[in-house]
Amino acid sequence: MFAAGEGAQPGDYDPRDFILPHGSAFYSKLIRFGQTLRFRGKNRKYAWWNHAAMRISQTGDLIEALGPGVEKKPHR
Repeated sequence: MFAAGEGAQPGDYDPRDFILPHGSAFYSKLIRFGQTLRFRGKNRKYAWWNHAAMRISQTGDLIEALGPGVEKKPHR
């Protein structure tokens, strides 16, 4: 598990790792705003993440659930 601002190196990846990232695009911010309306009190911290991804290779390739659908992305 990594805290905000920390990141994994390729050797840390395990296929099947489930990731909850956040983005700064317009729709990502809109989703987070909606989540702040939904989550209250101690659960409000969960509004930070706005989509899901899963590692599918040791090198860090992933599949990611985004607005247009699920996409396969190579490690950047």
